Amino acid sequence: QEKCRGRVIHYGPRLGVGVVLDGTNLDAALPALAWDVALWEQRACSSPRVLFVEDADGSGTLPRTIGERLNAALEQVRGTLPPRSLTLDEKAEVLSFRELAWWSGSATVHAPAGSMSHTVLVVPSIPADIPLGARTVLVVPLRDAAKLPEVLRPLRDYLQTAVLAAPPERWLTGVNALIDSGLSQVTAPGAASARVMGLPHEGEYALR
Repeated sequence: QEKCRGRVIHYGPRLGVGVVLDGTNLDAALPALAWDVALWEQRACSSPRVLFVEDADGSGTLPRTIGERLNAALEQVRGTLPPRSLTLDEKAEVLSFRELAWWSGSATVHAPAGSMSHTVLVVPSIPADIPLGARTVLVVPLRDAAKLPEVLRPLRDYLQTAVLAAPPERWLTGVNALIDSGLSQVTAPGAASARVMGLPHEGEYALR
């Protein structure tokens, strides 16, 4: 018997990510990113679950700022897109990763008091387990945008859509880094779920 030749294009759950480069207009980008997170309750492969934030000097200033401001933006978007009701199991899961972060000091937690509508976790690196749904976003510092393909290599088979927030003069740099990382679709903030007629689920056609 001969093995099937060719490349397998997987169909199934994928991971949406976001990238924020230094110099981005955060007043415009963060409300749009919050919309992308909230629109399909992160049940769509295009919904950002991990947000890489450029941190060239290693100070953590921009990631911390974005963690705080994305939390506020997600709070604001609740008025337009109220979060769905969570099951008891889902509430327990949200509470468990919030408390683990609080007690272990593994992340800075930003969440509304007395509510499980969303959670923003500022972490030093990508954890082994990425929380799924409940409007949960991991903010991860990125020292060098050119190293993004290396950082994303373990997740390459699961990547689909990236939301890129960058100043105009750095847009091409960001797009190239994301394409090299294995992303099949790159959009501006607020357009993660925008599609043209006939665009395939995985961003490329299985039959050619």
